[in-house]
This record gives sequence, structure tokens and C-alpha cells, in this order.
Amino acid sequence: DDRVECWIRKTFKRNHLMQHTSNPTFDAIIIGAGLSGLSAGLKLVQQGCNIMIVEARDRIGGRTNAEMIYMDDQNTSSLVNIGGMWIGPTQFRIKEIADNYGLKYFPTYDDGSNIQNIGGKLSTYDGNTPSLPWIGLVDLQLMLWKVQALVEKIDLENPWNTENAAELDSMTVESFLHKYSWTNSAAETFRIFCRTVCSAETYQMSMLWVLYYIKSAGELDHLINIEGGAQAWLFEDGSFELSKLFLNDIGTDNIILGQPATYIEDVNDIVSVTTEDGNVYTARKCIIAVPPSLCNNIKYSPKLPINRQRFMERFPMGSMIKFHMFFDHPWWREMGYSGSAVSDKGPVSFLVDEGLPPGYEASEDKILPALTGFLAGKDATEWGEKTSEERREAIEEQINFLFKTDLGSSSIGYYDFDWRLDEWSGGCYAGYLPPGVLCSYGMDMREPVGNLHWASTELSIEWVGYMEGAILSGERAATEILDLMN
Repeated sequence: DDRVECWIRKTFKRNHLMQHTSNPTFDAIIIGAGLSGLSAGLKLVQQGCNIMIVEARDRIGGRTNAEMIYMDDQNTSSLVNIGGMWIGPTQFRIKEIADNYGLKYFPTYDDGSNIQNIGGKLSTYDGNTPSLPWIGLVDLQLMLWKVQALVEKIDLENPWNTENAAELDSMTVESFLHKYSWTNSAAETFRIFCRTVCSAETYQMSMLWVLYYIKSAGELDHLINIEGGAQAWLFEDGSFELSKLFLNDIGTDNIILGQPATYIEDVNDIVSVTTEDGNVYTARKCIIAVPPSLCNNIKYSPKLPINRQRFMERFPMGSMIKFHMFFDHPWWREMGYSGSAVSDKGPVSFLVDEGLPPGYEASEDKILPALTGFLAGKDATEWGEKTSEERREAIEEQINFLFKTDLGSSSIGYYDFDWRLDEWSGGCYAGYLPPGVLCSYGMDMREPVGNLHWASTELSIEWVGYMEGAILSGERAATEILDLMN
């Protein structure tokens, strides 16, 4: 019942206000209870630190969240991963944590033919090689070899020190395509990759940033593949379970919900954090674990260095609407399709099957057959002006077109979420950097400022933009503090 849940949240918040308005001193205050903030908090607590996490939302989890969503009949329901949901075999830390907690995950369904719609040509392909004209495939392969050669030269710790960094940072990805691709099919394939993986357009992003993004995942295939890639597995109970387990180990007494931090003062080795409600919390150290673009919503005393301010100002969030369309049976599997599709014509950029694979029995019957997908970049901007009902109708029509069927119109439920409208994320999956920012202002992006430390998936060295990156970034910030305290 929504009223009961609201009462619990208000009571939780009121009780914590009563406990913590006396301004106790903590070892560390963490701003943000997403995966970065929670992983930082857990690492500090495990080392005996006294912490407080201050979260603006009335929930934990940040850009991960999961809910049971009712279908059109209002009787049946299914689990929906509203935010981040996949993990892959080279995301070692999150997999280790999940295994230690005993969380169950299942393979993303990937059997059958994939679909692509590029340049008005609808086709299918098996495996990971797209169905392009032979000249387009040659062009694409040559371009990808060029990209991978540049990726291998990226300095992950200091990308601005990469060979030809200034030149790469001065050009957009679109400029790179104009220079190194001569067929529209190859260029459009790479545009779809950028739109789908980075949730932004090629003309918006620095080429150096995209190369850095790819390098953080190891290689391009790790980002785009399902089997062996970042989309390999789904959590049976949703990725949000990680946040709940983190908080359980941290302790609910160590978190305040529904209190945005508005002012941070770092004076005489004491950090004071003031929230919107006027409460003040003090600590020796502070971790700001929110997207860089939101950091400037907080006032600081003394003011942050100007380059730090400008770096955060120039780190916009990606544009993403994520949807889930449910069916009474996975009809696309019966037609020999994997459920995976890419398209250069919206509203949907990327589509994938998020249902249980055949033979896999979940602990509870709560995952219905579904196709999930993304309206990314310019498509999110365009279709974000429409209603959810209008998006559903358009997506059903697109599914019918892609799969050459009318079964897309047989959906039994639909849910979408526009992450651009989420006040405390500002977009998804992550932020991106336009040309010139990384070389001009990025040099200190992870460096502490006084007693202030920074964490978010955008600031990770590995798996930028993913849950893995968020956790690693939080643990890195916690390690900085522990090293200083020791």
C-alpha cells in the first residue's frame, strides 16, 4: 500500500532527524546513497569508521532501482529493473560481491537471429557481425581496427597524457567518422553504438572521451556483446538487491534519507555538511558520491578550485528513456529471433530480451516475458516530449516492423522511465564529456580538494558508466580516506 510505504519513509526520516540533529562528529560523511556512496560507506564501516550517508532521495540505490509493476489487467505483476541491470564476466568486483552475497543471476537470452535496421534496410544476422553490404563491412572493420589501435594507447590514469590527446579531444566522434569512414552503413553502425552505449550523439562527445570510455571496459566487444560482454547476466531479484544488502551491512542508523546536501564547509580539518532541512553534520572527511554535473548544486566554503567547477559544469548527463514491454509468451523466440535489435530510426535504438531463459526456474514467479529497450540520445529528446501512452504505441509499431509481425501489439503491460526527469540523476546511464573538457579541466577529476573526495561511475578508471565503475569508484574514494587516516 502506497500510504503505508509513505508512512514508513516519513517515520524513518523523522526518527533519524531526532537522533542526529545534535551534530555528532563522524569519521566521514558520504553524500549520495547510490552504488558509489554505499560501496564507499561499506568499506569504511568494515574498517571501523563511524560514518553518515546523506541521501537526497527518499530511497537508496541511485541510478539502480527495481519495482514490481502491474500489467494492464492489474492482477499480474513483474519485476522491473528501472535503472542499471546487467553485469558481465569481466566486471570482476560486482560479480565477486554478488557471489559473496549469494545473489542469483541468469544469462540474458541470446539464441536466434538478431535484427538491424540501418539506412532503411531491415535485415537479420547471427552472432556479433552486423549484416551490412560487403563494402560497408570492410569499411566498418577498418574503422574499428583504427578505434581499437587508438584505445590501446589510452592512458587510463591520465588520459590527457595519451599520445595526440589534444587532437583527439578537440574533435567530436562525428568528425572522426567523417575522417575515417566512407560508407553510411559503417558510420551509422558506430553512431548507434555511441547512442546506445553512451546515451549521447556522436556530434556531442569528444573522441578522446569515447576512447577512454571504451578502454575502461577493456575493449569494444566487452561493451557491445551479450555473451561475454556487459549484458551477459541479469539479477534474479534485480540489481537493486545489491544496494539493500550494502545498507544492511552498513546499518540503517548510518543513513539519512530525503535530505539533499546544500552546503559543505571544509575548515580546520572539520567538514560540515548542511542539508536542505537545515541540519548540520560534521566529520573529518567527506565523499561526494553523486554525478559530477550535480556537484555544483552544492555550495562550498571555501569555493572549489575554478578548474574543478568548470569540469563539473561541462559534464552533462546522457539522455535516456528505458522501457519494458511485457507479453504473455516470448513469441519472438518461437519465430527464431533472439529479441535483440538495433535501429538507426527511433524511437528505439536498442532492444533486448530480458525474460528468463528456457529451463531456468526463478525462486518466485515474478519475471514475465519482456522486451526491454532504450530511447537514447536524440530519440530520448524527441520522444520525451510525448506521453508514455504515445511512446508505447510507437514502440509497439516499431516492434511489429522489426519482427515483421503484428504480435508487438499484443503486449500485456508497459512501463517506461525518463531518467532525464530524475532530479537527483539528471539523466542516464552516465555523464559524457564534450570536446576540449578532458584535456582542459580533467587533470584533477579524481583528486581530493582539501578533505573532500569524489566518487561516481564517471570517475572510475574501470567500467565507466556501469555499476562496476560505480562500486570501484566508491571503494577508491574510501581507500583514499583510510590511507590518510592511517
